[in-house]
Amino acid sequence: MSSSIQEKHDVPVGKDQREPLYKPSLIWLGFAVSFMSFWVGGEIESALGMPNALFAILAGSGCLVIFSGFIAVIAARTGFSFPMMVKATFGVKGAWIPILITALIVNGWFAYQPWLMADLISVLWVEIQ
Repeated sequence: MSSSIQEKHDVPVGKDQREPLYKPSLIWLGFAVSFMSFWVGGEIESALGMPNALFAILAGSGCLVIFSGFIAVIAARTGFSFPMMVKATFGVKGAWIPILITALIVNGWFAYQPWLMADLISVLWVEIQ
């Protein structure tokens, strides 16, 4: 690992040190392509039917884009990282709540995907034999 890489959890990221837009965009795009997303989409479609499911998914995604866009604008203007933003909003002690919630969500998300894949392979294996 390069010694020039520094964590920016206590100081804003300088404009000359910020990544170009395509790098974080590719990471976020990867979150949308997962087994969990496909499973949730299938469940929504089976419950609502295709036209209503498309509307619900697009409406929910639109709300998320707007909410995330506001956060991204603030982060781009200030250079604040996620820990700095929650500390500014909730205080030093209160910041632990959203940080822990985010950590649990991310760990749960990536723990559920292997389980779902293993379950899918198990079902397919039984069907093949």
